[in-house]
Amino acid sequence: MSSHPANPRPPTRSRRESTPSLDRGVSAARYLTVEEVAELARCEHRSVRRAINSGRLRAFRPTRKILVREDDARAWIESRPVVIATFPPSRSPRRSLAGSGTGSVARLQAIERSAM
Repeated sequence: MSSHPANPRPPTRSRRESTPSLDRGVSAARYLTVEEVAELARCEHRSVRRAINSGRLRAFRPTRKILVREDDARAWIESRPVVIATFPPSRSPRRSLAGSGTGSVARLQAIERSAM
């Protein structure tokens, strides 16, 4: 009598082997928590949650924690680049407050002298 069963269980595959994206040679996505995204963006976690709630940042909740793909987090951070605007010189010269009627220091001093 043999000590092995007639139908042995097939060998189990590890989690890494059973992940389809890893089987195809594609790197697996890295997921970040809200706090990690905030640290990456150097902002408050409330800003990240606001972006998630408004739909600007895609997130998932497989468990109790909200997770964001690292690629999505980086795309969100880079979605609003700072544009430094250069304005052409104004056609009308700026009104100088010094020496003019209202708001000038000289006029305020004159008012103070006349009040004494």
